Amino acid sequence: MSAEEFISHIQQLGISAAEIGQQEKYQLRQQWRAAFANHLRTYLSRRKSGDRDWHVFGTKQAVCRDGATALGLYARTQVPDIFILPEDDALPGLRCTGTIPPDLSSLQLDLYVSPPDFTWTMVFTHEQPWRGPYFARREWQRIKL
Repeated sequence: MSAEEFISHIQQLGISAAEIGQQEKYQLRQQWRAAFANHLRTYLSRRKSGDRDWHVFGTKQAVCRDGATALGLYARTQVPDIFILPEDDALPGLRCTGTIPPDLSSLQLDLYVSPPDFTWTMVFTHEQPWRGPYFARREWQRIKL
């Protein structure tokens, strides 16, 4: 999928989307890691090539809800402003505004959706419906597994 197709698909969902630069996308991904995987320094330092950040949820190393439960929690969130951060470096990060949380499952991409304060995240994966989607709140990450 090209960057233009990606942005167009998001806009077709009724979401206003503005592209962000690669440096800002990188910084936002670091903030995502700090919010949802910071307690997993060992995991993050030992990541193998091909590992994805969302594997912290898929491997149950971070607290989340998945599948239909995740989609239900996500649908009830307030989303005036969100970031959509693709794992794929070839796709741009997006700063979005809208009233309805977009279900991005059909894209079959690894996408991290969060508000600017990273109080929650919704992660859509390329492996759905077998793995994902995942919904997590930052305060849940204080829970010991």
